[in-house]
Amino acid sequence: MTGLTFKNCDIFYRRVCIYLGSTALGLSTFLTFGCMQISAHSSFILSLTSSNVISDTLANPNNLKINSPIAQKISQTDKAQYLPIAAKAKMAGRIINLEVTRTTAEQSKGLMFRPTLPDDRGMLFNFNPPQAIGFWMKDVPVPLDMVFLYQGKVVAISANAQPCKSLPCKVYPANAVVTDQVIEIRAGLAKEIGLKLGDVVTVEGN
Repeated sequence: MTGLTFKNCDIFYRRVCIYLGSTALGLSTFLTFGCMQISAHSSFILSLTSSNVISDTLANPNNLKINSPIAQKISQTDKAQYLPIAAKAKMAGRIINLEVTRTTAEQSKGLMFRPTLPDDRGMLFNFNPPQAIGFWMKDVPVPLDMVFLYQGKVVAISANAQPCKSLPCKVYPANAVVTDQVIEIRAGLAKEIGLKLGDVVTVEGN
């Protein structure tokens, strides 16, 4: 995809694929940018050169630079991260203990290489300001449910998102939604507890 330029990025994978929203002349557009992890000292430049780039990206988010040789340099030696339990979510009457991602690097790795989550465990991703985002399942070995929240309510559920071993990977949810929090839990748990769109989810200790 043209119009996307990276500068001084020495690490290039990110499981969280963010759709950037921009508004011009009253038209809201979204651009999915390269699933990447940017090191602390790295910088990136994002430039948009044509409107058709945006529409092509929306139609097929995998029309990204993630297929480039640089993006494919994903270390296979990275190990799973285990973050402290720092929050609790109450969803559909169930209490979920949450590992909280606090840095870009932690969000980028997410649940990569992690085995199946216990029923009472999940991972929380905060986004401030709220934005339209999407996740992929690259190098996540087990299926997951992804619960997308905005102002404490469920705005999307990607149930039973499947692992992806090679590019291109499916992006979840299928349609971008504005969210300020995403919770990943064991696949099938959302259905088992009866979680549905519009439900209130309370997150404490965040």
